[in-house]
Amino acid sequence: MDEMELTIQSNGMDGEGVARYNGKVYFVDGAILGEVVVAREVKSNKNFSRAELIRVVKKSNDRCEPKCKYYGVCGGCNLQHIKYEEQLKIKKDNIQNLIKKSGLGANVNDVFASEKCFGYRNKVKLFVGNSNELGFNKRNSNEVITINRCELVDENFNKIIEKIGFFIKNNAKFSHFYVKCVVIRVIDNVYTITLMLNKRINFDEFEAYLKMNKINYSLSYCLTKENDIPLYPACFVGGISDVMLNEFGIKYPVFPLAFLQVNNYIKNKVYEMIVDGIEKDEIVVDAYSGSGLLSAIIAQKAKWVYAVEIEKSSVDACVELCKRNNISNLTAINGDCAELIPKLLGENYVDTIILDPARRGVDQRTIESIIKNKPRRVIYLSCNPATLVRDLKMVVDGAGYSIRYIQPFDMFPQTSEVETLVELELESL
Repeated sequence: MDEMELTIQSNGMDGEGVARYNGKVYFVDGAILGEVVVAREVKSNKNFSRAELIRVVKKSNDRCEPKCKYYGVCGGCNLQHIKYEEQLKIKKDNIQNLIKKSGLGANVNDVFASEKCFGYRNKVKLFVGNSNELGFNKRNSNEVITINRCELVDENFNKIIEKIGFFIKNNAKFSHFYVKCVVIRVIDNVYTITLMLNKRINFDEFEAYLKMNKINYSLSYCLTKENDIPLYPACFVGGISDVMLNEFGIKYPVFPLAFLQVNNYIKNKVYEMIVDGIEKDEIVVDAYSGSGLLSAIIAQKAKWVYAVEIEKSSVDACVELCKRNNISNLTAINGDCAELIPKLLGENYVDTIILDPARRGVDQRTIESIIKNKPRRVIYLSCNPATLVRDLKMVVDGAGYSIRYIQPFDMFPQTSEVETLVELELESL
C-alpha cells in the first residue's frame, strides 16, 4: 500500500488519531489531534481502516518523548507519546462525545488526575515466553516481548521483576511449558507472587532464591485450564501467609488472585466519593461486589448492605472480612447478579444500588429489575465508557432517573483506559 499524508482531525476511543482521506476513515496509532502525518494502510474494513504511522510532518505541541524503551511494541501503554494534561482531556472528550451521541444531555466533569502518572501500579501480570524470559504481550499479539522493567511500577517493584525474571530465565523447571504467567502485587512492602501453572512444580529453589535476595514475599500457585482460567483456590506455598491491608477503618486479608484496583490513590478517591453519597440508615445493594471492601466500608455508614458476587472465593473473602471487623449488617451472597438482583430488588426496599461490572457492562435482567423496582439512587462505576453510556441510556429512559454527575478518574495513566463514576437519582426526589 502506498504512503499517504493525513491530517488528524479527532481522537479515537483508544487514543489513536482519526483522519479522513479519499472518503475513508483512518485510525492511526501514535498520531495526535492536529498533526499532519505520513501513514500506510495496514488493515482495511468496510467502514474504516487501520494505518501505520510512518513519520510526523507537523508535530503537535502535546507530543512528548515516551519514557518506556518498550513503548510502541509492548501492548500495555498507548498514550505515552502524549503529555499527561492532554491525556486527561482526550479521556474526558471521548466520554462527553458518547454522552452527546446517546442524547442523554449530561455534562462530564474534568478527569480526576492520578497522583502519579508513572510508578502508580500495585500489580503486574507477566508472561513466560518461549525463551523462558519474562515479559508482556506484544501489541495486538499473544507473542511475549521480553522486559526487564515497567515504567508503571516503582523502582523497588522493578527490582523484584528483574530478580524473578533472572531466576526463571536460568531455571528449566520454570520454563513456559510449566509456568504460564507470574502475577506480582505489592501490599505494604510485601510482594505477593502467584505462579499460574500448567502443572505443579517444586518451589524449594525459588523460595531459597527469594530469601537469599531478602524479598519480603508471599508465594502461591494456581493451576489453570487450557483457556487460562485459574482453577481456584490458589494454593499457598510459603512466606507471609496472612497478607493484610487496613483502609477506611477496615482490616482485610488480600488473597492471591482477589481483585483490587491497581492505583491506590485513585481507588481511595473513588471510594470516598461513593461513600459520601450514602446516607445514614440506607439499605444498599452492592452488585458485582468482588471481595467486599467497598461493601464493608459502606456498612460502617448504612443500615444494611447486600454484597452480590459470582466468584465464590471473593465471597469467602468478604465473609472473612466481616468476621475480622465485627461487621454484622452485611450479607454476602454468592451468585449471578442477573438472577439475584431482580430477586433482591423485588423482595426488599432498597435505597441505593451500586453497579461495578466488568467491561461488558450490566446484564439486561439487572437493568430491567432497576427500571421495574426503581431504587432511589443508582451509582455506577465503569471501566468501559461505551457500555456505561449504553446502560445509562436504558435506565434513564426506562425509569425516569436524572444524572447527578459523571466523574471520570484516571485510574490508568499512559493508557486510554478510564474509570468513570456516575450517580443517578429518581427525578421525583
